[in-house]
Amino acid sequence: MMMKMLLCSHAKTLEEYRRAVQRRVGCFWGAAALGAATLGVTLLLMGGQIAEPADAAYLQGVWCGIGAGLIAAGVLLALRTRRLLKDESALRQEMLKEQDERNLAINQRAQGAAAALGLVLLYIALLAFSFIDLTVFKTLCCCALVFMLLFLGAKAFYSRRM
Repeated sequence: MMMKMLLCSHAKTLEEYRRAVQRRVGCFWGAAALGAATLGVTLLLMGGQIAEPADAAYLQGVWCGIGAGLIAAGVLLALRTRRLLKDESALRQEMLKEQDERNLAINQRAQGAAAALGLVLLYIALLAFSFIDLTVFKTLCCCALVFMLLFLGAKAFYSRRM
């Protein structure tokens, strides 16, 4: 659902939509390849060099899980989307469903609510960690700064494009 929302298409015709869906398949295979690279790097290179031995085992488990999840999700979504490309009526229905104004409005509201809630939670974490750990506080400050810069960049980009 999230991947589809991030890769949404504003195609006017079914053929444009078909090309957009084919690009999605490439993105899904790219996510699977990223997962395989993550898994490979984790299994081959991570062995205790970046952290204490107890922490290294935990980090290997986390990164192996992320890599395996990306592989599974990428392959599953790519195969499901390729099957969709073979069925003309299902492709047309998916195009109508994806471009439905109500669904677009729901996605836009959900993105705004998630961003606002994320900023509130980031503020609370900044406040809490300012008393607990200065390193985590500085890291969260950098995350907040990056988020704000990305927001300003996206706003400038879309104000010129729309």
